[in-house]
Amino acid sequence: MVAPVWHERKREGVVLACADFDGTGSSTLLLHGLAGHAREWNETASWLSATNHVLAPDQRGDGRSQRRPADVSPEAFVDDAAMWVRQLSGGSALVIGQSFGGRTAFLLAAQYPELVTALVVAEASPEANPEARTVVGDWQRSWPVPFHSRESALAFFGGNSLWSGAWAAGVGVRPDGLWPRFGVGEVVSFRGGVVAACGWNGGGVGGTA
Repeated sequence: MVAPVWHERKREGVVLACADFDGTGSSTLLLHGLAGHAREWNETASWLSATNHVLAPDQRGDGRSQRRPADVSPEAFVDDAAMWVRQLSGGSALVIGQSFGGRTAFLLAAQYPELVTALVVAEASPEANPEARTVVGDWQRSWPVPFHSRESALAFFGGNSLWSGAWAAGVGVRPDGLWPRFGVGEVVSFRGGVVAACGWNGGGVGGTA
């Protein structure tokens, strides 16, 4: 598939990035899960762009967007998504969200219904999970980092599945091996409130992000 064009915007002092996979037809906004990145949607965009103009932002704190912004409230993520719809989609879009991205999608549709033509969510619930912070923290601390190869990372995350592949694709190369692009423990220490809000209901193999 053709590599996406990247757009960069600054909203309330925070630098944000969005992958534009182009495509024909009405717009679709794809929202990744907790500690994910826009390129997780590459395969989806490869076929969806045949009938839709596909946009996939790196949500604040992840990917090409600014790391560790001061505001990581649910409202900030919603307003980021609203900005991309307004500026790049022509004013409204089908919104598809996975896990934390699904939570953001729910809130976007509730707060700005005029921006959302339809809503698709996976591994998400409108209800928060009060145990999520503990579950995520314990799971992150169990990671055998650094991983020696992408294959070993994939095996740890559960083998050949979309969920495992997305997590394995999120590790980056350092001189001593492969590490997550966020610090182990960072998701909990920096984004604890976001973790609870996203309704995470599992950790380790087969969990959701």
